[in-house]
Amino acid sequence: MRAKRILVSLLVISMIMSIGVSSAFAGGNGWTPPGLRKKGGMPPGLAKKLFKDVDNLPWAVKAIENMKLKGLIKGIGNGKFAPRDQVTKLETIIMALRVMGWEDESISIKHLPKDYKGKNISDWAKGYITLAYEKGILDDVDMMYFDPSEPAKRYEVAKIVIKALGYEEEAEDHMDEELPFEDSSLVPSGAIGYVYLINDLGIMTGDNQNRFDPMGTLTRAEMAVLFSRLDKKVDSEADKDEFTGKVYRIDDDYIKIILEKEIKKIDVDEDEVVVYEGNDRVYYEEIEKGDMVRVTIEEGKAAYIEILDSDYEENKIIRKYTGEVINLDKDDEDSIAIEIKEMVLVFKVIDDIDVEFKNGEGQFDEINKGDKVTITVDSKNRAREIEVYRYRKSEDVEIEGEIEELDLVGVYHITIDDEEYRLSKETDVEIDDRNKDLDDLEIGMEVKAKLEDNVVVSIEAEDIDKEEVEGEIEELDLVGVYHITIDDEEYRLSKEADVEIDDRNKDLDDLEVGMEVKAKLEDNVVVSIEAEDIDKEEVEGEIEELDLVGVYHITIDDEEYRLSKEADVEIDDRNKDLDDLEVGMEVKAKLEDNIVVSLEVENVEFEIEGEIKEISETESGIKITIDDDGQEYEYFLDEDVDIEEDGEDIDVDELEVGDEGDFKVENGRIIKIDIDD
Repeated sequence: MRAKRILVSLLVISMIMSIGVSSAFAGGNGWTPPGLRKKGGMPPGLAKKLFKDVDNLPWAVKAIENMKLKGLIKGIGNGKFAPRDQVTKLETIIMALRVMGWEDESISIKHLPKDYKGKNISDWAKGYITLAYEKGILDDVDMMYFDPSEPAKRYEVAKIVIKALGYEEEAEDHMDEELPFEDSSLVPSGAIGYVYLINDLGIMTGDNQNRFDPMGTLTRAEMAVLFSRLDKKVDSEADKDEFTGKVYRIDDDYIKIILEKEIKKIDVDEDEVVVYEGNDRVYYEEIEKGDMVRVTIEEGKAAYIEILDSDYEENKIIRKYTGEVINLDKDDEDSIAIEIKEMVLVFKVIDDIDVEFKNGEGQFDEINKGDKVTITVDSKNRAREIEVYRYRKSEDVEIEGEIEELDLVGVYHITIDDEEYRLSKETDVEIDDRNKDLDDLEIGMEVKAKLEDNVVVSIEAEDIDKEEVEGEIEELDLVGVYHITIDDEEYRLSKEADVEIDDRNKDLDDLEVGMEVKAKLEDNVVVSIEAEDIDKEEVEGEIEELDLVGVYHITIDDEEYRLSKEADVEIDDRNKDLDDLEVGMEVKAKLEDNIVVSLEVENVEFEIEGEIKEISETESGIKITIDDDGQEYEYFLDEDVDIEEDGEDIDVDELEVGDEGDFKVENGRIIKIDIDD
């Protein structure tokens, strides 16, 4: 039930550490659950509408906003979308290329196909037309008569979409199908297979009177809905900032979702993020742990979240898989097998498959075992496109860029501008026009490398001539050969380097990751460092670890701090001891010289009503699992828990699975239980 969202949002957080519950400060007004404004505890308004002229189109608003936030459609300016305007042929082509993830390819194209005889095309749009022709979306007839500003008929849209998917052959196989529409006789004979397929795939269907209206046109609102459906069925570059998974944790400022083999944390501005459940805009706070969601990220934050059905399954007709080739069959029926995260997938290969190497088009026969590839696969498990992440063999290739990694152990490798290459042990090396050895190469050097059969055989490099660098210490290695990383750049560090921190002479051991430094170099070795001490005065967050043995430490929101044994502690405005602190409490900590000297804590109390599903004893105490409307929560019993049944005190060992009642929780521990009769 979503009627208990505020309570459940809090409980979701508490489950993650079993005994911890997050809280937050509310300007002295007490704790406010995630998703509620600190002022008055009122829920925030829904994120503002993206367009002001779509409110009276409830069937299309969700698709319009989703596609806008994903960067696939745009408005016309002044906050308007013009939902009832007709869609032109050019707009349809552009949308198809965007959804398939091909728009970037069109940007570098500045010319039209040589056989183009159609109406005038603006310079900015020429790349779209040329790429659509190269991809087979437009054909030779289109090159003769294409009119970019002409409204696109519905049957023409069907052809464009099916061709973009690469299903033209399948469409030809269905040209004799009997279409299920009342007006199927109006579908041009050469479009029957395309209309059949686009309806069968659920991308473009008939109206409520079972008419397809093939000669009609689409509005911009209808276009958004159509291409939103297509987008959900296609894996493409357009999905690089979209993630689907179950909610692991929900907070005012972030959401964590469970992907295939990782938990992804995504920052959230709850007053800006657009959230949908079904076709309804809902509050961010209505998302629960365990919900299946689809999240679109824009500029590092969640821009769009859709709460999906609990039994949601992706129904893709075009998928992309990236892995290492482990087997190839290049006989009568071509096939390719790749390994992805210890899983092996085998795909049949279509005739005339598109194979793209880093230096141009190639053939399936040129792919080798061990190649890293991305394979585009259709719904019949057939490989339609293969991208190979290396240069074609038998060609001498020159590359330029910066050395990012250098591995001179075993089989030599070098990484230049994010690309890794085999490196011949006999490679000729020149640095500033002087003959050098491979050992003289350094990370950060600008190089020009020559490859033969994908192996680097010669390198021309420029020496790094830095005298001074400034930035933040990101890594510090004081073992063996000393190294220091400042703003992503690693440097050798002299063991005799002079160190000053806040104008005081210090040792290398006094340096800390996170310090801002100014470093002087001689022959690319750091010989002196001026640093500023990290001066944190106050931190807020959740206690995640507490170590009160030996040298005291406390971890607040993933950051560990020294904790003074004399630290002042206040819990609910009452003086307390360090022993009264608990993991899960939200704290405001003051620091002096990076040591926590005082903590202000507010207890978090709430009640949950439900049924005991399990009682277990652990090393940490007695743990109870409670079922509240199908959602299960786990808490430990407080040592002084008060238990009553029908107004009479009972002992812990009298609790039974199946007991129902009210459970009062404080800081993640049950402190009172009232069992119903």
